[in-house]
Amino acid sequence: MCKSNMTIRRYCKVFFEIYFYQFVIYIIMLALGYETFGKMRIYHLLFDVFQFANASGYFECSFLIFYLFVPFMNKFINAVNRQEYRRFVLLLLFVFTGMSTFFRNVVIFGEVFWFMAVYFIGGYLRIYPPEWSKNLKQSVKLLIFSILFSCGFALLVIYKLSEYKFNNIQYAFFVSDANKLGAVLVSVFLFTTFKNLKIGYSRFINYIASTTFGVLLIHANSNAQRQFMWKDMLHVDTNYCLPMYVLIPKTIIIVVGVFVCCSLVDMIRIQLIEKPVFNHFESIEYGIRTLWQFIKMSIKKVYGCILVVFR
Repeated sequence: MCKSNMTIRRYCKVFFEIYFYQFVIYIIMLALGYETFGKMRIYHLLFDVFQFANASGYFECSFLIFYLFVPFMNKFINAVNRQEYRRFVLLLLFVFTGMSTFFRNVVIFGEVFWFMAVYFIGGYLRIYPPEWSKNLKQSVKLLIFSILFSCGFALLVIYKLSEYKFNNIQYAFFVSDANKLGAVLVSVFLFTTFKNLKIGYSRFINYIASTTFGVLLIHANSNAQRQFMWKDMLHVDTNYCLPMYVLIPKTIIIVVGVFVCCSLVDMIRIQLIEKPVFNHFESIEYGIRTLWQFIKMSIKKVYGCILVVFR
């Protein structure tokens, strides 16, 4: 996205997709008896995106707000030179990863701001790729090292927790979120490894990729939907007692099956709803621009009235 322009059309696609699944799945869960109907529930469906943006675990809410900052972040990226950009990325890594991992800073992390940090890191690797990031063998070696480091760090945490019989949870903090050192290292080297795999254009891969956000919105939509899918239908909460030779293949089948089914559902949504709507998007865009102009004029009038009163 750092090489492209944000448009109302692109933003509305994400916006409509989130709210489409919010209400459709709510209606299905309501019909199945997993949801309740009431004013507050409808209020939360409409406005949770504002209440829970930046809260961990509400990816779609945070992403929708983060998406609004993309044009401004691109202006910043185009305004700085390579040295300034590198210093800025190192500062972001120190603040969001270093302070959080090694100094146990519990307040610095928020999803919207972390998404911005990830965007700038990815943008740097896209625009000013370091030499090691251009080499497949080097990227693979670094990826293997980062995985071993992360697993070893996690095992050390588990060992420390077991020493205290899991009563002292402070050690879990070092591996407990997406901005911790192990997760960042694996993510960066995984990104550069796949960037160097010269796969070429694949219509199939791109088509499946277009459904992955829908997969997220379907399979983890709400507590009611999680109860229905993961517990009452798939019974994953009872699988932990299965022997390993049953647990591993069953887990793989469930994960692949859920992804395929959700992806198929989103393909149907794209063909039957998204494409017909966005093939005639001009009128919707005109309405949005007209509404925005009305809001701006109203704000100016209210602001003018306030100035007159205080004079």
